[in-house]
Amino acid sequence: MARTTIPAELVAINAIQGTLIADNAITAVHIATNAVSGTLVADNAVTSTHIAQNNVTATQILQNTITVTQLADSAVETAKIAADAVTQAKIADDAVGPDQLAANAVVSASIANGTIVAADLADNAVTLAKMASLARGKIIYGDSAGDPAALAVGSNGQYLTTDGTDISWGAVSGGPTHKTFGTGSIMIGDSTTGTINAADHNTGVGVDIFAALTSGDRNTAMGFGSLLALTTGANNVGYGKDTLASITDTHGNTALGYQCQQNGAGGGYNTSAGYRAGRELTSGSNNVAIGGYALDAATSESGQVAIGHEALTDNATNGSNTAVGYQAGKGITSGASNICIGYQAFDKGTTGYDTIAIGNNCLDNGSAYTGYYNTFVGNGAARLITSAICNTVFGKGALASETAASTNTAVGFEALKTQDGGHGNTAVGSSAGDAITTGDYNTLMGEGAGGAITTSTNNTCYGKAAGADITTSSNNVVIGKNAGLNAADDQGSQVVLGTDLTGIGYHQGILGGVNGVYNQGNSSSFATTSDERIKKNIEDYTLGLDTINDIRVRTFEYRELDEIPNGTDGQILNPNKLPEGQRVGVIAQEIIDVLPSCVKEHANSRLSVATDNVIWTLVKALQEADDKIDALTARVTTLEG
Repeated sequence: MARTTIPAELVAINAIQGTLIADNAITAVHIATNAVSGTLVADNAVTSTHIAQNNVTATQILQNTITVTQLADSAVETAKIAADAVTQAKIADDAVGPDQLAANAVVSASIANGTIVAADLADNAVTLAKMASLARGKIIYGDSAGDPAALAVGSNGQYLTTDGTDISWGAVSGGPTHKTFGTGSIMIGDSTTGTINAADHNTGVGVDIFAALTSGDRNTAMGFGSLLALTTGANNVGYGKDTLASITDTHGNTALGYQCQQNGAGGGYNTSAGYRAGRELTSGSNNVAIGGYALDAATSESGQVAIGHEALTDNATNGSNTAVGYQAGKGITSGASNICIGYQAFDKGTTGYDTIAIGNNCLDNGSAYTGYYNTFVGNGAARLITSAICNTVFGKGALASETAASTNTAVGFEALKTQDGGHGNTAVGSSAGDAITTGDYNTLMGEGAGGAITTSTNNTCYGKAAGADITTSSNNVVIGKNAGLNAADDQGSQVVLGTDLTGIGYHQGILGGVNGVYNQGNSSSFATTSDERIKKNIEDYTLGLDTINDIRVRTFEYRELDEIPNGTDGQILNPNKLPEGQRVGVIAQEIIDVLPSCVKEHANSRLSVATDNVIWTLVKALQEADDKIDALTARVTTLEG
């Protein structure tokens, strides 16, 4: 039968309706190449029932002619489209919407290679469910061409490995060298050892560990060469390269850090942690070394405690030292029984012993320390001490300049801070005695007490700033706040008792109490020693009534301080406030001509009066008066008789 072809120009627009086409009537042979265009097909006219399977190919469809409006919903099914028939050129932009595709209609065979690019896919559009199936256990990876590829499943026990370029399956090796021995013992990293089957509950990790072990129990070695020489020792723990490498039969050692206790062959129960801490301990026991190089020169010492970088690092003999802090006790070589706490505390010590140094930079400067029986507490305290003994120091910067003097006590901030050569001084209080250089045997208590003393000796000052004006004067007793001498360089031997009171001169004393001074006996005088056994050149006193009659008794008032002139030494004749109001007494310049024994002239030309001789002259005068009365009485009796 002859085939008649209807060219497109003979078909009116929208002329072909779905009702005019029998089911499966249109096949590829009925449609000329590029014959079907969008203008010739009515909207929704072509449904799946009108198209025979695989009869619509790319050659039958004019490019960009079939749009959404020409296809009925679900009209295009997989079975209706020949393989590779639908290309980008055949589908108008935005022509195929979700309603135009039947469920599962588009399969990989229906899409020409390279026709769908990334821009055509919505984000997250391709899910695992939309991907082709993959054999169980396979892994998708990029091959040498940059294309996706599937890595087949490896064999049982293999692991995934890479050479830096590709991935592959590799075989698992046998693991590190290891050995089990004894009861509950294991070593990992080495298996060549001595006879160790009798060694129980040991754990080792590293090469050359337990190399000589025979029967030692409960040891732990971690690190190359750790516990290398151990044979029968027990309860040792070594962490780090060469830790406890030389011990053989000792017990209870703990070493943590590179070469900790590396060369120790004896001793026991030592604990060290830090780079080379306790490295040379051989026979020493019960030591603690924590910190890099801590106690690293000690060999046979026992009972040492070194905590801090380079603490007791030079200590080689003797023991029982305790050092805590960076370089604390660093310089001690053979000194024993010392306690050093603080940054560089006692770091210059060599042979000194029985010394306590607590505080940053305490006993840390100058020549080597060889002293003993000293106690120093405070930052920077006693920094320069060398050979001094029996000193006690508490306070920052106290006794900071002393080198060799002994038996001093300095308590308080910078107490005795400049002393260098003074002996037997005691200073208690902030800055007490802080100017003393070579003065000896001064006792100073109170803030700033004796604060100007330099070379003087045997002064006793109690109270805030008591004796603060003394420089070279000695043998003074000054008690009371701001109490002092009349002259800083006075000959001394003054006694000053009272707040803000000033001494009145060499070998004189003054007792404060402008309104009165009382004694417990409520007496106006003090008892004196009058034993004959202490006296000589005993004679009768001859002055009496005539002398008393020549004494002028006066009333007067004391001058104010600004009215009192200076003495011959340039100092005020009387530096202390005197009582107010009218007084009764004598004038020294007058009585000196009558009874000179009761008047004393002092170094500054000041005159003082002692009333003792006046009293005894009064007694003599009374005796003379009594004799005259007796004579007159006898005369009267005679005349009347």
